[in-house]
Amino acid sequence: MGPVINQGAWDSITHYLLVGREESRLVAGGEADNTSGYFIAPAVFADVDPQARIAQEEIFGPITAIIRAQNFDHALEIANSTEYGLTGAVYSASRKNLEKARENFYCGNLYLNRKCTGAMVGAHPFGGFNMSGTDSKAGGRDYLLLFTQGKAISEKPLRAARPLKKKIKRPKKKPKNRKKAAKKRKARKQKKAAGAKKKTKAKKLRKRR
Repeated sequence: MGPVINQGAWDSITHYLLVGREESRLVAGGEADNTSGYFIAPAVFADVDPQARIAQEEIFGPITAIIRAQNFDHALEIANSTEYGLTGAVYSASRKNLEKARENFYCGNLYLNRKCTGAMVGAHPFGGFNMSGTDSKAGGRDYLLLFTQGKAISEKPLRAARPLKKKIKRPKKKPKNRKKAAKKRKARKQKKAAGAKKKTKAKKLRKRR
C-alpha cells in the first residue's frame, strides 16, 4: 500500500481502478483503503488497448497499463498516440533503437536505459509539452522568461523627426612636393588657355565664312 495526498486523489485513482477492470485485466495490486488515511496498492493492468482510458488519460496515481506492441516502431507509435507528453523512457541494447527514440519519441523529458522519474533538481531541466505543459523547462534558462514580460516596439520615423545630415568638411590634403604641385597647376592653366585660344580662332573663322 502506498499513500496518496487526500480524499480527492483517492477518489480519482479508485475510479480509474474500476475503469481499468472494465477495460482490461488486473494482474497485480489495486487494493484501496481510506479508513485511517488514503492508501492504494500499486495496480498493474495487462492486455490494455492503446486507446483505452487508462492508456490515454493522466491518472496521477500508482496505475500501470501494459500494452503489447508488434515491434519497436509500433511501440513508438503507441507512445505518441496520446495527447500528453511529459516523460518517456526506453530500455534497449540497440543503439539504432535508442537513436530512433531520441528523434521520434515525442515527450518533454526522455530517459534512455534509466527510470523515467526522479529528475535531479538544479541539474536536470524538467517540463512536458502538448497537454502536459508549455515545454518550458523548470531548472532551465528558458524558465526565467516566464517571470518576465516581453514587449515588442516598432516605430515608423516621420520626415520631420529624421536627423539632418551634416556635411563633413574634410581638410584638403597638402601636397608633399610643392614644386611638382606648382608645375602641375601651371601645366593645367596652360592647357586651359590653349583650349580657349582654339575656341576663339574657330569662332573667327566661322564669322568670316
